[in-house]
Amino acid sequence: MQKEFVAKKTTIAAYTLTWEKHLKPTFENVDLACVKNSFVQKFVNEGFSNGRHMKVLRDDVTLLKNMIKTYSVMEDERVFIPVIMWPTKAKMQDEQKKREKYTDAEISKIVEFCKSSDKHWHKSIALACLTGLRIGEVAGLKFSDFDFHNNLVSVRRTVGRLYMGKGKSELYVNTTKTLCSNRTVPIPKWLSKYYSTYKTLYALDDDAFITSGEHILFIEPRTLRSRFKALVEKLGIEYKSFHSIRHSYASRLLLSGVDVRTTAELLGHSDVAMTLNVYSHSDEKAKRKAAEKAFM
Repeated sequence: MQKEFVAKKTTIAAYTLTWEKHLKPTFENVDLACVKNSFVQKFVNEGFSNGRHMKVLRDDVTLLKNMIKTYSVMEDERVFIPVIMWPTKAKMQDEQKKREKYTDAEISKIVEFCKSSDKHWHKSIALACLTGLRIGEVAGLKFSDFDFHNNLVSVRRTVGRLYMGKGKSELYVNTTKTLCSNRTVPIPKWLSKYYSTYKTLYALDDDAFITSGEHILFIEPRTLRSRFKALVEKLGIEYKSFHSIRHSYASRLLLSGVDVRTTAELLGHSDVAMTLNVYSHSDEKAKRKAAEKAFM
């Protein structure tokens, strides 16, 4: 008996979004039975040249291959699987080096501002800077996730929006990205004390989201992202992305001498190789520091 494939709603939504944003403009009017290897290769090459990230392109091609397989089975035809020549290792490393992040000085400026601010949501920004949590993980935190005695926060869920097609979306609260994304991360004592005091002051339940308000369950990621953009611009810092906070956190850990396995666990990566591939490239500051330590 054939096992039924069951995909998460978030996975189906991701596939739908990938089709609508990336594949549809090129493949909507193309007969899948007539797709040539050169046509898919051109799609990849043009995407890379236009600055599309390698992971995004690989996800695009994976979905396209699955569509072709499904079509071939339904039509009882020979399965054609495109064979892609991916950019060279040197080009991929160059792409990694362009991964945007905020400098240590910029992160410190953001954290200090948020620490002294009387706006509650600013503490969520500080929390992201000091833990490297993904934006959906920050928005999904509840007071029950904190260990105020030991100054720790546990990541157990993520929140976001599901793309439903035709410009529609809906909020969701889900488990974390992977089992390894469930993790416990240390936080500064001042931040732990702030959330403990806030919870007591407003008599909030353990099950309340840390960004909940009178009329909202939580501040959703797209709102937090737009507020963060306005904040960094106000501070005179060039806006890159909210996710760049995570890149900065990871790079700072590695450049401070934290081993790769510990860094991977703090980031919630399922594989140490992922951490190495994404974050372990050196920058000029690290190279100079290493040379001075060894030879000067």
